[in-house]
Amino acid sequence: MLKSKINSIYVTHDASVVSQGDILRDFKFIIGGEGHSSIEIEFPYVIILSQDCDLTWGNNFFNRDTNKPFNQYLHNILLTPAFPADLVRGGEHLKELYDFVCTKINSDNWKRIKQNNNSRYHYFPADTEMQLPDLLVDFKAYYTIPFGYIRELYDESYHATVNELFRERLSQRFANFITRIALPEIPAAIAQQIT
Repeated sequence: MLKSKINSIYVTHDASVVSQGDILRDFKFIIGGEGHSSIEIEFPYVIILSQDCDLTWGNNFFNRDTNKPFNQYLHNILLTPAFPADLVRGGEHLKELYDFVCTKINSDNWKRIKQNNNSRYHYFPADTEMQLPDLLVDFKAYYTIPFGYIRELYDESYHATVNELFRERLSQRFANFITRIALPEIPAAIAQQIT
């Protein structure tokens, strides 16, 4: 068996281009609120989910003469907050942002989450060398941010990158979660005929 050169979950790069799996720290952006208001959001960590092939085209666009015809422009980058895991377990991760507390996660569910056996969440263990706590991605929380905005803040926000194999797993799990199909309530009599 060939031995992989990937020996850690996180790596760093020179931050010359925006890449899939990049972790940005203390990232602020504005979203629309109720009644045409706007809300400034700040997350301690976000992870870029957009595919590297699309990000490459976006990076190329910003590094070339924009007067030339170009049809591969990436308008927005898909990203997700990566919450400190202990805050999510205690239901406190949205308290500052939305002023409410979520349900605490019990021990049995927490064990499944830490093993990535809960389709809604993706867990990343802490890395003291990279100064990252245990992180938890909630697939119900994702945003798209204009590419140019991320480029403006990238140098000051870039912290680390999720290594290739680990970002592929994150990407696959996110895609599976957001493409699931809601099933209607089926009367018991019909459900018995199906099974």
